[in-house]
Amino acid sequence: MDAAIVRTLGKRPRCEQFQEPVAGENEVIVHVHGAALKPVDKQLASGSHYASPRALPFICGTDGVGHLDDGQRVFFGGCRSPYGAMAQRTVVPRAFVFPVPAGLSDELAAALPNPGVSAWLAVTFRAKLAPNENVLILGATGVTGRLAVRIAKLLGAGRVVAAGRNQQTLLSLRQLGADATIRLDMPVKDLHESFVREAGQSGFQVVIDYLWGPPTEAFLSAITSTRFAAIGPETRLVQVGESAGPTIALPAAVLRSTTLTILGTAGIPTRDVLADALQRVMAYAAKGELQVDTTDVPLVDIESGWEDVGTIAPGMKANLVLLDADPLKNIANTKKISSVIMRGRLYTRIQLDDLLKTSENRFQSKIAPPLSTNVSCIHSDLLASRKSFLRGEDGRQPFPWDYCRFARHSRRIKECREPLNCAFSQGEFFSEI
Repeated sequence: MDAAIVRTLGKRPRCEQFQEPVAGENEVIVHVHGAALKPVDKQLASGSHYASPRALPFICGTDGVGHLDDGQRVFFGGCRSPYGAMAQRTVVPRAFVFPVPAGLSDELAAALPNPGVSAWLAVTFRAKLAPNENVLILGATGVTGRLAVRIAKLLGAGRVVAAGRNQQTLLSLRQLGADATIRLDMPVKDLHESFVREAGQSGFQVVIDYLWGPPTEAFLSAITSTRFAAIGPETRLVQVGESAGPTIALPAAVLRSTTLTILGTAGIPTRDVLADALQRVMAYAAKGELQVDTTDVPLVDIESGWEDVGTIAPGMKANLVLLDADPLKNIANTKKISSVIMRGRLYTRIQLDDLLKTSENRFQSKIAPPLSTNVSCIHSDLLASRKSFLRGEDGRQPFPWDYCRFARHSRRIKECREPLNCAFSQGEFFSEI
């Protein structure tokens, strides 16, 4: 099978062949649709993370989305080393696969859980946000920070103030529910005054801190009282990240003059807590309440895209590696198809033939599960304007068109009237024009 393989720590992974995983007791094989490329994946591959594998070679990727042998679509994590998420197949504990709502695209289902669950746990499990409490997000322009802003608002926060450096992104956070924003790149005196102004008389009861370093020091200085005062509401600061610095100076006056409690993320919660958080994040995403932007990169391009993906719109893009191998193999013999809509892109027959010639030795066929229930397919104006029907695994048995659900529009399609040659595989729709 194809996989993103690290053979030397610190070197970019390459797409190469790797032995197939075999499930052991209480394990399952996942046929991977996509895997999110995150900072921790790069740290693990570089050897800089404390949990970096020491046995080489190994496959990159900590989590992703795929389907089990029975066809169930799942989000998964906890791959057994040397296997990882960035491969056509992987092996994980049965306890670490979670169902994915039908209305969610593979892209969002792969990219959202890691930052989404992290933000959810920081706001709920650690900060224990209560309705109408005021929230400050330090580092709100990153992917997880943006989600924390939205989650706080969804859960009934009173005021949500977003602090970050990217002015354009800060302005967009108003649409996610931020009541006010603070630019962290202003002079220290101005930043101090901004924190004081936005805290107001009621202060912040919850602070989610993805930065640490100087921004946190500026905030703590702003809330430090210069006079004796009655005890006010508690401020619970949850330290999540350190992108602005690994240390802070903490004067004793901060703790003696304020009701400040500093918390960490405290490691990995129990499976029940994680499962509940994932279920709630996915449910909000299925309703369109939580979103992340993604950049698609084929597995075969993992070496060239390893660094490039991380530099596209810093702080806004959730980086995603998508596997597009199986669909090509599944339609290799479908000569009637003159063009293909794959991963939202249109390929001509000539382009498709070229792809197959250069790739046919790499692709192993694993057909999608029988289409007896609602399935997802990529939306396109072409398919929306033409009537059609779905074919089964053998390409012959027709299925009613209204069984097909547009993943991005979540609406059923009207009864078909004009047949159109087509094929379906791995959540993708291929159509003749």
